[in-house]
Amino acid sequence: MRNSILFALICILLGVAYYLDQKEDVVDLAPNRQKGEKIFKIELNDLREIHLPNTKMKNNKGEWFVTDLLYPVDKKLLGELINRLNNIHVLKEIKVNKNVIDDFFKYQNHYIKLLSFEDQIEVRLGDVSQVTGHFYMQIYKNRKQSLYLCHDTTFFQGFYRTEEEANMQRYLGFKNLVLLKPNKLIEKKTLKQIDIDQVKTISFESLSQDSFELDLSSNKSKPITPKQIEKVNFRGSLRAIKNNLFFDEFFELNEQILDRKISTTTFTLLDGSQIKYNLYGELDKRKGYFLSISDDKNIYSLNPKSISFFISQLSDFWVKKLILPKTIFSGDDSFRISLSKDGKKWYQFEVYDLKEFKVRSLNKKVQASKLINNYDQLFNLLFAQNQYKETTQLKVLTSKKKKEVMKDNEGVFVEIFERKVYINKLNDIVYLLDLDRDLLYTYVKGTEGSISFSTKDFYETSSM
Repeated sequence: MRNSILFALICILLGVAYYLDQKEDVVDLAPNRQKGEKIFKIELNDLREIHLPNTKMKNNKGEWFVTDLLYPVDKKLLGELINRLNNIHVLKEIKVNKNVIDDFFKYQNHYIKLLSFEDQIEVRLGDVSQVTGHFYMQIYKNRKQSLYLCHDTTFFQGFYRTEEEANMQRYLGFKNLVLLKPNKLIEKKTLKQIDIDQVKTISFESLSQDSFELDLSSNKSKPITPKQIEKVNFRGSLRAIKNNLFFDEFFELNEQILDRKISTTTFTLLDGSQIKYNLYGELDKRKGYFLSISDDKNIYSLNPKSISFFISQLSDFWVKKLILPKTIFSGDDSFRISLSKDGKKWYQFEVYDLKEFKVRSLNKKVQASKLINNYDQLFNLLFAQNQYKETTQLKVLTSKKKKEVMKDNEGVFVEIFERKVYINKLNDIVYLLDLDRDLLYTYVKGTEGSISFSTKDFYETSSM
């Protein structure tokens, strides 16, 4: 009896396996499609419209818009969609009766329409094999329709254990792209209206910060940047900001009331015209961050991480790290530093292993600390690496303020490449004072571990 049941189960499993195999192996390749051949050869400029299940996109003289929102399409997403389509390859063409065609679209059934200026193609994305990641695609063109078993050959950067798993991830990525809704397809760059090359000046007026202006033509600021401080290239910095400043959503402003104004940022162009961005903290008594733009009927909602540009300080356009005369080394280099507790009596050390920052004393009465991590922290700070890549705050100090920073003598004086600095740590905040330029760098993130930046962290002197 047991053997009979086992035999019956084996027969059922073999039957299921046979059916699944037949679904992927209905017929050999048709003569008009070679195995491995690409289905599409799409040039974006040849298309006038793209219809996806949840939205439509239209080409208007080379500029693509999401027609549902009359807003520009995200070029990166549109390019990815075309790239995905162009990387779909044929595994086999399938010949079946029209009555059973829907069997290949039971679980996935998504339509794409591509309209060129002369023709149109309709695509039906179908089921996927959970084992291989291969999927079915039906193509309608010139009153003819064909069904193919396909796979996506787009380069996949994610983690996968097998090629089959990668195929499945490619399919899911393609399907998710096809199913994007209108608000996910738009270009969400907040400064999309700005051509940085055409900007002459930018003025920042904030209720909580001091107002200032940047002149991009001369790379000068008002008020004037202190001479001890190096400025970034304003135009280059703004190009980077423009490409990384995004809004969350937008909607048309009708009778809503904007309140709690935070700032005004004004771009003055070379032709004298201006574009103003006004940031508010409330819309119809709803708190948030809302941006209005001159000559734009829409309101843009920002998340807290996206408002920093509109509440900028002049110091945001300074080089906010210590600039040493030499910071690039070859593998065979070594260099010397001098350390002191009071800035008067100095001890010299040699960094002879740059890979691990191994240090040895050049004074017989002084022993360098064997705790490599302490020197690692010190050089990270001096060379602006890791958590010290950019200071939280940069100030020019008067002589009186400099003395206040150094009055407790709990830190360490460092001379490196003929530059003298004083470093101290208080309540996990690290202070670096450039003694030559009267600049104070403050690092609120602090340090890892128990290092205090006192001389005992770096060396010990023998008793006389």
